[in-house]
Amino acid sequence: MRNGLILFLLTLAAAAMPIAADDGAWFGTPVPPGASDPRKPVMKYDDVFAPVPVDFAHRPGRGDELLDGAALKKDHRRIVGFSLESLDAGDKVWGRRAATPAFMHVIEWTVNEFKAAGLRDAKVERYAVPTTMWVPRSWQLQVVAIRRLAPARRP
Repeated sequence: MRNGLILFLLTLAAAAMPIAADDGAWFGTPVPPGASDPRKPVMKYDDVFAPVPVDFAHRPGRGDELLDGAALKKDHRRIVGFSLESLDAGDKVWGRRAATPAFMHVIEWTVNEFKAAGLRDAKVERYAVPTTMWVPRSWQLQVVAIRRLAPARRP
């Protein structure tokens, strides 16, 4: 009787161990935090990297005098802003994906920039997509541990 009770308690303890392990980190590896807000950069490069104090001589008539880091950075922010429009609109898969409003905004902006630079015949050429475009509405990620491999991976 006593041996049966000890066997029962050992079996119960062994069965309870995996349940307790599910409550916390897997083998001491903490669960990663949730996704960060893409509107808030992880690192603010402007605060960390100052402009390089170098003055390059521009070559007259070669167009390189038009290259300006501040202007390029402004354009970059504008283009990223089109992606964030999609995020703000609630798109599950956001960004400048083909045939989305954010995609068309960046194309139209680019054509207007070309025209402002002197390209008179720059234009948006629209064409019909002959089929529907598949867009995911939801998704999930699930990480499943294989218990039979777990003992070999313990630190």
